[in-house]
Amino acid sequence: MFEADVYSNDFFESAGFLRKQCPSGAWFWTLDPERVYSGDQEGVEYTFIGRQVFDGQYTLAQLRERALRWYEAQGHARMGSYPVLASLWRDDLLFNSASICDFQPHVIERQLEPPANPLVVAQKCVRLNDLENVGRSGRHLSSFTMLGHHAFNFEGEPEIYWISRTVELCHRFFTEELGADPKGITYVESAWAGGGNAGPCVEVMYEGIEIATLVFMSLAEDPDGEHDIKGVRYTAMPTRVVDTGYGLERVVWASQGTPNIYAAVSPGFLEKLVERTGFAIQGGIIDDYFRKMSSQDIETPLQYEKVQRQIAAELGVTPKELARAVRPAETLFTLCDFTRTLLLMLNDHVLPSNKDAGYLVRQLAKRIMVMLEEEQIDITPMELLGMQFDAMASDFPELEGKRETAQDIIAAELERHETTMERGRNQLIKEIKKLKKKKRTVFPNDKIFYFYDTLGLPLHYTREVIEEESDLELELTDEAWREFFNKSMALDAKKEARSWPEGQAATDRLYYEDPYATTGDAKVLSVHGDWVVLDQTIFYPEGGGQPYDTGALHIDGSELEVVEVQYHNGTIFHRLAEAPGDDLRGEQVSLSVDWSRRYGLMRAHSATHLLNATLREVLGFHVRQMGAQKGVESSRFDIAHYRTITPGQIQEIEGRINEVIFSGAPITTEVMQRGSAESRYGFFIYQGGFVPFDQLRIVTLGEGGMDEAIDIEACAGTHLRDIREAALFKLLEVKQIQNNVYRLRYSVGDEALSFFQQSEQLLNKVVRAVGSSRDDALQKVTNLMEETKEQSKLLSGYEESLIQLQANASRDAAESKPTLYFFKSPVPKDRAMRHIIRMARTGKNQAFFVIFEDGALFIRSKDLKAIDFKASSEQFGAFELLKASPDMVILGGRPEAGAAWDVGRRLMGRA
Repeated sequence: MFEADVYSNDFFESAGFLRKQCPSGAWFWTLDPERVYSGDQEGVEYTFIGRQVFDGQYTLAQLRERALRWYEAQGHARMGSYPVLASLWRDDLLFNSASICDFQPHVIERQLEPPANPLVVAQKCVRLNDLENVGRSGRHLSSFTMLGHHAFNFEGEPEIYWISRTVELCHRFFTEELGADPKGITYVESAWAGGGNAGPCVEVMYEGIEIATLVFMSLAEDPDGEHDIKGVRYTAMPTRVVDTGYGLERVVWASQGTPNIYAAVSPGFLEKLVERTGFAIQGGIIDDYFRKMSSQDIETPLQYEKVQRQIAAELGVTPKELARAVRPAETLFTLCDFTRTLLLMLNDHVLPSNKDAGYLVRQLAKRIMVMLEEEQIDITPMELLGMQFDAMASDFPELEGKRETAQDIIAAELERHETTMERGRNQLIKEIKKLKKKKRTVFPNDKIFYFYDTLGLPLHYTREVIEEESDLELELTDEAWREFFNKSMALDAKKEARSWPEGQAATDRLYYEDPYATTGDAKVLSVHGDWVVLDQTIFYPEGGGQPYDTGALHIDGSELEVVEVQYHNGTIFHRLAEAPGDDLRGEQVSLSVDWSRRYGLMRAHSATHLLNATLREVLGFHVRQMGAQKGVESSRFDIAHYRTITPGQIQEIEGRINEVIFSGAPITTEVMQRGSAESRYGFFIYQGGFVPFDQLRIVTLGEGGMDEAIDIEACAGTHLRDIREAALFKLLEVKQIQNNVYRLRYSVGDEALSFFQQSEQLLNKVVRAVGSSRDDALQKVTNLMEETKEQSKLLSGYEESLIQLQANASRDAAESKPTLYFFKSPVPKDRAMRHIIRMARTGKNQAFFVIFEDGALFIRSKDLKAIDFKASSEQFGAFELLKASPDMVILGGRPEAGAAWDVGRRLMGRA
């Protein structure tokens, strides 16, 4: 915690605020001399419920606009909300959880300038760390709108504003603009940390609820720092940032005074749900319960159950009676919140998958489906999403036109869910039986989390099945739950970056001035082994999915081959085939680029932009680039998409692309300031990934603005002047590489033409081979395939009969079980395997020990576990004997046969 003088400021002093200490220990500032409590202590019920504490009742859209306009009047520039998918510009965060995330780390560390200073933004946020409390507490949300007004005070520059002005703006907004009682507001001293930064903060409390947090970010994470906050060391940073967060949904709730936040945020949606289900969500014990529950701080499902028991005692009912009364309301509240969050995710192109952000979308969708099934609600997930879509339309106009696609995404997910839930229950029951057989008394935590995390079985559902099927105990602790959740939210470890020499001069990038230039001149500034740095270059470095250029440096008649080019902090490094030596430093050199490679990559890159735009047209708005690699011979493009891409769609995509190529469309490049580009074109100009520069190269395919152009992206690659130069486009392959991720491989220009020529040659070979005309070739091949299939069936039946005869002749005459068949197969192993497995599967208490030319196979009908042996194994010397005497009957009583027979009996455990 920080010293008292950190929080003291001119506004508090001039306005007459008093600093007091709450019995709970917290220090706070207030205008009420009679106030004893800070308002932040746990368990104190909210006092705004059923009362009017502002000058009016607001919807989210009304409050958001009112707040943005007010801060604009105070000198702040209004910014649009960034996407909820923070991994578009951050590698340490999946979803945007606060308005400051928009500017971490690039602006905070001044790698980039802020888009305005000061600024205000109403940021859509997603936080999934309290999912178990959503719907149950009456106040938790998995998505919300955070109003943030931010000021960036850079070292050596005039201060924008700091603590005093921040608190003044906050107090004036709530009292002057919204009509809050000045004496009802308290400012509780605290500390904040997140995203590698920290600082003192004050939590703004009003009528028992925290409506804002004012953070004064001034520290950066440092293991040797002098400040300790929540066990992490920090040190002072040169930039001081005003980081405020106003929970707009909470303010909406307080303005309406409803018993729970969901009734305030989504009244229309809840009314429709109540009408369709007949569930009670208010009145009597339900209102009393949520009034008490909403002020509790609950971190795990186990704590929730404990608190619910306490409230049941206070209300004079049993825990079961209370749970039965409030569960319908909890269900509808949860559905209200989860569908809202799901739509915000889908709107920002996040599809269900098994990894990262998509994994969390899938978990949310699963929970919705399970709830509908468990509570026997006769509404499909698609219909539910449509109801929420209608309810959100006025608050989130950006959803317009996306309803049908969003519903179809969930329809595809429902098909998957129905399969996985059945499989999950079956696996759970199988696991229970296995534990009972081992005489275990406890169902392990790791298994609980497996069924929850991987198969999507809710915790309470898993518990119910375990109780129904066994007397196994659960030992799930709060600590185990926290550890699991932290692991499930963790991102993949970052790959270690290549180390580069620092302090190098920036390289002038001539390839942007003229991407068609094949030669140039430069001066060698430095040499680092086989890498050289030039003052300017025509060589494009690897980046944005475009491979580097190759070519040569020329000096005094000698040619130095350039085999790799890389970019780091404004400097371009050129790797030569051989280390040139330090005497090259300071020399003038001529440059020549491999034009065939460069032009092929330019064609591929420009065609990729066209492909991206076409995929959104044909498949839907949700398509998001997941990766790309351009190449001369072929390129690949990975996209997020939720259904199989059909042959008809492939044909349409290819046709539309070639239509544009044949018609032609100009490709232009404009350098824009980041803030202007984002404001004009939106955040999804970063289709190929975030570009961490203040000045962006905006590449436009086609003519006109945002609505008329074919594609507009921030891109650092080299491009054609007109897409007509791509000449030809051919999709070579489309395949699914992950769940809901598809890879498209394609060729452009000469390589696409080469593919068509090779296909033509192959077709001619087929025509000659089958002895028909082109028109009849397909039918001829089809007929041959049918004939081959029939012959294969006959051959397979004949082989199965041979194996059966050989097996029957070798059957163990002993009455002991299981019955053993020990014989040499008359059919090669690769074809005999499926016949032998079928025999083992259909028989009971049987085993087969079968000799082949290259080994042996042992398989039991009990478990169908196969053991594969090599003929060279010493313990099975009898194999050679059987090869030498293929007609030998095992049961003939010969000594050699007896030796082989002993092998089989030992395997059966009957020696």
